[in-house]
Amino acid sequence: MKTTTFKFATGRGVSHNLATNDITGAVPKLHGSRAISNTKEQFNLQNHDIERSAPRQLHIGLNKPENCMKTEDIEGAKPQCVKFRSTRFGQNPLNPKYNLQSVTYLDPQPLKFIRDQ
Repeated sequence: MKTTTFKFATGRGVSHNLATNDITGAVPKLHGSRAISNTKEQFNLQNHDIERSAPRQLHIGLNKPENCMKTEDIEGAKPQCVKFRSTRFGQNPLNPKYNLQSVTYLDPQPLKFIRDQ
């Protein structure tokens, strides 16, 4: 037999502003077998113990973790606010040596003579 668990029932979608069931005499009285007792559990309205008595899920989960928006496997994608990285290892901080840009000039090639106009 399949065992199922139920989620917590919250009253978020229920408005209690116009509820009158807590006021005696404000709701119609149900006689005989129609009377609903608040002290006894109503087994005739529940079908959770019967297998396949509820509608089937529209989208069945795949039971695998969703890793599409996670970046733990990419190095440098997470912030490292506590860790300090420097590329100046083995240098004197009082007299640093910087690798500046350097340019090598090439002489322009002379134009090739095609013809006189």
